[in-house]
Amino acid sequence: MIKLELEGFENLSDLPLSLRLLVQVAVGKAGEAYVESVREYVEKEKPWIPRTGHLLQTIHWFEIEDFSVKVVGEGDELKYGKFLEFGTKEPYIIKPREKKALKIPIENGYIFRKKVIHPGIKPRPWFFLEIHEQKAKEAFRKTIKEGIENG
Repeated sequence: MIKLELEGFENLSDLPLSLRLLVQVAVGKAGEAYVESVREYVEKEKPWIPRTGHLLQTIHWFEIEDFSVKVVGEGDELKYGKFLEFGTKEPYIIKPREKKALKIPIENGYIFRKKVIHPGIKPRPWFFLEIHEQKAKEAFRKTIKEGIENG
């Protein structure tokens, strides 16, 4: 999760309503740009191979205050985004959740195991990247500039 917010403004509530609304729109545009940047990065750079696309579908932003948004990259059911981002420190055991065995695809079919020891995952940064933050800032600036120019 990342939080995008305006810094350096003490009393935004003292601004005229039209300007406050413009800033709210601009912060939302920054959240949208961050989400879009993450999705584009994963599709282009492929830090991992998405098999289902579910993790990318969980990436979204939402307003938490008048002038800030949160961008999240995991849902209640999907918890592996952080492992892709930061890696795992040690090997870990994978066991079946619902069945008696794991069904593992191989070249000629499948093998079945009651558990496997995964060697661990190296970090594959994809969410907390400077490029995403820069695109969010650009979207914010562009929205403010256009709003001021168009009155």
